Amino acid sequence: MYQQYPTFSVPQAPDITRHNYRQLRQHGIFVGACLLGYFALQEVLYMVMVLVGHGDAYTSNPAYQYAVGALAFSFIAMFVPFFLYSLRKGRPSYINVLPFHTTQPRKRLTLVLVAGWAVCIGGNYIATLASFLFGAAGVELFTHENTASSTVLDVVMNFVCAGFMAPLVEEFVFRGVIMQPLRRYGDAFAVFATAAVFALAHGNPVNIIFAFVAGVSIGFAVVYTRSLWVGIAIHALNNCTSVLVTEVERFSPDAVNVAYTVFCTALTVVGIICIVTYGRSYGFRLPRDASGVSGGKKVFGFFITATMIPALLYFVYTMTKFIL
Repeated sequence: MYQQYPTFSVPQAPDITRHNYRQLRQHGIFVGACLLGYFALQEVLYMVMVLVGHGDAYTSNPAYQYAVGALAFSFIAMFVPFFLYSLRKGRPSYINVLPFHTTQPRKRLTLVLVAGWAVCIGGNYIATLASFLFGAAGVELFTHENTASSTVLDVVMNFVCAGFMAPLVEEFVFRGVIMQPLRRYGDAFAVFATAAVFALAHGNPVNIIFAFVAGVSIGFAVVYTRSLWVGIAIHALNNCTSVLVTEVERFSPDAVNVAYTVFCTALTVVGIICIVTYGRSYGFRLPRDASGVSGGKKVFGFFITATMIPALLYFVYTMTKFIL
């Protein structure tokens, strides 16, 4: 029988709210520790790469850059700490935080999939608008540009790493290990709190805005379908679209921009239709929060811990590198 979200052992006592709050803080502490482990492993792996003489290859060879970024920085640095946390004693196993199985009808899955993809694409417009407003206020934002693909192998590696490896790892971490235990404190809180961490993990202020919108979209898609595969699919569609546009744009930028604008407009319209259809067919009501923890205490309990605070500060420090 499908378990909607992982449950912890709850004592039969009048202080159940206090118990739930302690478990929320404990989850925040461990998530923060995993993030710090992710940062540390990134630095260690990069230092090792430089010591063995691969630093230049990483900055000049696109295929090598994609492969190392996926294998070392995504899989090892991000996946390993959270995978180990998901196996902790007395807590849900990784099976329980990976709701891969679903009994939802295909119509429902399709509506959520298309709507989620459309919202992610729409997030680009919001990010572009925010970037324009920052520029108008005298704050210039910039992004790191990957080395342009020059061979078929570069393009293939870009699709494999950004379009498939990243969605698998990031959805396991964010909508799996981080979000699923938070759902006992309310699905809305779980989705928005996870989206905030997901957004900050992207570092760049422009990407943070887009990633937050995408994180909210994917989070609700997973909640409504009870399947992490839907979240992975939406994430993969979004990333593959971005990679495709980036790769083709090098040959005919004007034509690609026109085609992409038409595509985004059409997808937005279809997405709105899917959202309306879903609402009429299934509704958007979510289970009520039964934890007894107030909204302010949820935010404080999860984000204000000894490990989450330095992790969030590191995110802020990373973000300042992209502001001129």
